[in-house]
Amino acid sequence: MSQVMVFVPCYNCGPQIEGVIEGLKPLLSSQIHVRIVDNRSQDDTWEKIQAAISTAPLQVTAKVRLAAIQNAVNLGLGGSFKGAVRAAENYEWLVIFHGDGQALHSDLKSLLDLLPETRSDLVVGARFHPQSRLLGYSRRREWANRMINRLLQWISGKPVYETGSGLMAFRLTKAFKAKALDGPDHIAFDLEFILEALRRRETIEYLPITWVEDGQTSTVNDWRVGAQMLSRIFKWSWRGY
Repeated sequence: MSQVMVFVPCYNCGPQIEGVIEGLKPLLSSQIHVRIVDNRSQDDTWEKIQAAISTAPLQVTAKVRLAAIQNAVNLGLGGSFKGAVRAAENYEWLVIFHGDGQALHSDLKSLLDLLPETRSDLVVGARFHPQSRLLGYSRRREWANRMINRLLQWISGKPVYETGSGLMAFRLTKAFKAKALDGPDHIAFDLEFILEALRRRETIEYLPITWVEDGQTSTVNDWRVGAQMLSRIFKWSWRGY
């Protein structure tokens, strides 16, 4: 398998993070490393991260398979992602796996198993794939996401089952790194990579997953995120994508 860094962003994930880390440990290998990043949580997430791992070195190296850091300030999800891109300089793939326990470790393993075989540069755990399952997910959020997917499908003429989830894999090409480091810091940063792949007529590999909402505390303003996404999509479309 190609060398993979699994980036686990956390913000107020205290109730879930210990289970998330324990589920990651069996996946560690010489080819799969994990970097946990706490984005200045206001609960006990960081303390639980430190308790769940034996050490917390500042960066992942070839000899460190499980590492954790805490941002000096809240950088936003996209800002934390930029830090992971910089840290993954010598890796072939960067995988994002959110620390809130909504994505399953079994789906992460399926994604990791797929990476050596895929010809795509972007693999997306797709909540709205026909074979996916949503457990406890808000009907309002589901409807809104499906409408955005259909809008993108109508514009691009290609199937779109996701605009960015907590389980995605990015091949660390030079073009990807430049795009990532120039991207937004907010939570919908991953939409940029979907739009770029559609613009380039590249294949996006969608992976059916199970998505679980079970007591997670959302800090997301749905209306603001939705407005950001629609604004970006219309600008992208207007420019001839």
